[in-house]
Amino acid sequence: MFHRRKESVQLDSHPTHVKLGRLAEKGRIAELRDALIGAPDGAVNQRDANGFTPLLHACAEGHVEIVRLLLEHGASTEVSNFDGETALHLAASIGYDHCVEVLVAAGANVSVKTSSGKSALDLAQQMGHANVLTILESAVPEYDQGVGVRSPSERAPPTVAQDARDLAFALLEADLAELHDESLEEMATILEIVGGRISAVRASRTESASRTSARQQPAAVAQPPPSAVVTVPLVDLDADSGLRI
Repeated sequence: MFHRRKESVQLDSHPTHVKLGRLAEKGRIAELRDALIGAPDGAVNQRDANGFTPLLHACAEGHVEIVRLLLEHGASTEVSNFDGETALHLAASIGYDHCVEVLVAAGANVSVKTSSGKSALDLAQQMGHANVLTILESAVPEYDQGVGVRSPSERAPPTVAQDARDLAFALLEADLAELHDESLEEMATILEIVGGRISAVRASRTESASRTSARQQPAAVAQPPPSAVVTVPLVDLDADSGLRI
């Protein structure tokens, strides 16, 4: 997970981008709009001492309108912080689905991974953000360039065990005291999905067992209709007088 120092950030030779970052972080959109007008070329994509661009700051705080504004002024979705986290990684890991939607629409690469080998999909799944997962999964085929991300048709469907495992990891890593209503709703959604899949598996197994049992039952011997029965006359064989009927 990303980390930013809270103390004053040391300014480098390009203080404008630091100012842009602070305005983006605080959500001060009117001031940011004015600052962008006179900003030097490339300032919007420069990183501060924490490794954050203005767009990274905005996504880390969930300021979707500022995300839109920065993208309009040329902010890149591909610049990452010192941990290899892009704006999409940050928004996906925290659960800011509106920011994720805007980034994906702007062409953010869904397949890129952090320094620890996590994609935005991995982070969203790990934290149990169902809405974010839906958005990212629908965007995966557009960026399937043979770099390890497979399209939904090529990926094996998640098993009940996988769903339960992922949910367990999310619960273990989450601080339940800090979860807000949206996170709780997302976890409830995952529980409902897992429960539904368990029920489906049980129903499938019951149906399969019934079919197997039916196949193992011996077939009934067909009885001929009465009209088909042929009556054979009795034959009395007398050795002395020959054959007599």
